Amino acid sequence: MDCHDALIMTVKENGGEFHSRTALQKLCYFYTKKISSFDPKYVPHFYGPFSDKVASALTELSEFSFVNEIAYSGFYGGYTYELTKMGRQYAEKVSGELPSEREQIGDILEICRKHCELKPAPLSYAAKCHYILSEDGRECTSADIKKAGRDLHWDITDDDISGGINLLQGLGLVK
Repeated sequence: MDCHDALIMTVKENGGEFHSRTALQKLCYFYTKKISSFDPKYVPHFYGPFSDKVASALTELSEFSFVNEIAYSGFYGGYTYELTKMGRQYAEKVSGELPSEREQIGDILEICRKHCELKPAPLSYAAKCHYILSEDGRECTSADIKKAGRDLHWDITDDDISGGINLLQGLGLVK
């Protein structure tokens, strides 16, 4: 499964529309941990783990008219992605070719909806916590996670860590 496939199925499985580029990045990060056929590389970024491949694929899906990228304003602003007619056809094709991956994406989306309504900030905190825990390779306290986060220029509070760990537990990514 490539990044285009993961993104188009994510939007499809979310009713044909998705809010937030950041949330899409973090969901794809979780896919890398749960779907063996998906592995774009992630590096630390201000909003948590970031993949250039995921960002490029999202831009390409918009440029080639598979999704409409619609800017919205608000406290932070951002983008909504809606499948076009061609995007719906592509999503149906990919979903049929990759039924196991589509099911896993649907399961991850459902867990994230339940835990944080697919909001970008909680998804980012969970991805940051997972990235730190994965890099450290041992169990960490909240203080360890905060310190490691500061080293990566991530400001993570105890509440952020608690919520992030709760979501990671729901995803089966930590004990």
